[in-house]
Amino acid sequence: YKSGLRDGSYKSWYENGETRSEWAYSNGERNGPYVFYHEDGRLWQKGVMSGGERCGEWLEDDATLTYDPCPSGGD
Repeated sequence: YKSGLRDGSYKSWYENGETRSEWAYSNGERNGPYVFYHEDGRLWQKGVMSGGERCGEWLEDDATLTYDPCPSGGD
């Protein structure tokens, strides 16, 4: 936390020890790279967050999703 807001890297795990998710907070919002995995370790979602919102191109399972472009410096 920084000034009462979440700030810095975040990582979570499944009970089996596999990584569940990785992202970062800045000023209390999710900002930067975001990665989420299935319980068996396969990639589920990968993209960039800016101001707590998805932006740019995201991979989700076998699909590519496109959101509004990330603001300059968002990735």
